[in-house]
This record gives sequence, structure tokens and C-alpha cells, in this order.
Amino acid sequence: MMIFTFIIISVHITQPVINLWRFSVSITTISGKGKKGI
Repeated sequence: MMIFTFIIISVHITQPVINLWRFSVSITTISGKGKKGI
């Protein structure tokens, strides 16, 4: 049960981090224009 709770918590923590990372990558791509992000 603790493992399941840990998975849920880490998913809730990781999701905003991934969204923030993608957001900053697209901002870098737009401002860099020549460089390409993932």
C-alpha cells in the first residue's frame, strides 16, 4: 500500500515538473529560433 501511495505522489510531483520543463524548452526554442528543443 505504501508503494502505491508513493507512486501516486511521485506522479503528482513529476507531472508539473515535466510541464514546466516542456514550457521552458518551447520558450528557449522560440527565443533561440535556430536551436531545436525536444
